[in-house]
Amino acid sequence: MMAELDYLPALLALPVLVAVAYNDMRFMRIPGWLPVVLALIFLLTAPMIGWDETVARIAVALAVFVLCFFLQVIRVMGGGDVRTLSAIMLIVPSASLLFFLQCFSIALVAGCLITLVLHPRPVPSDNGWAASRARGHLPMGLSVAIAGFALASLGLVSP
Repeated sequence: MMAELDYLPALLALPVLVAVAYNDMRFMRIPGWLPVVLALIFLLTAPMIGWDETVARIAVALAVFVLCFFLQVIRVMGGGDVRTLSAIMLIVPSASLLFFLQCFSIALVAGCLITLVLHPRPVPSDNGWAASRARGHLPMGLSVAIAGFALASLGLVSP
């Protein structure tokens, strides 16, 4: 299929990624329906991206799910993070997998810095954002969303 259609799922997922980041920062939870919407976007666009690309994305998503599930079992990741990261792999074109992983790595560092800045210093205050009060927890949904937006930007600039 045409390369520009490879990024269609990522472009369609942008509003979902905003909701992922908002919910994870605000409540430190990613509602279960958000990864389902990502998977539905993938399913609806799968005929447009071709069979080989569809199979490749499913294989990567399954591998990420297995790895992340193990990390959840040892309490490194939360369940919402596991579901969301696995689901977003369905919208990542196989040709852009390395780019997405690099963006996600950078976004994890940025997410740590943003969370540190948001933490109240001398006098804790309740500003309503759970991420600003969560000690020892990283709202990974923010990093997933940032990397997803970087990926979608490739779809906007590709020839």
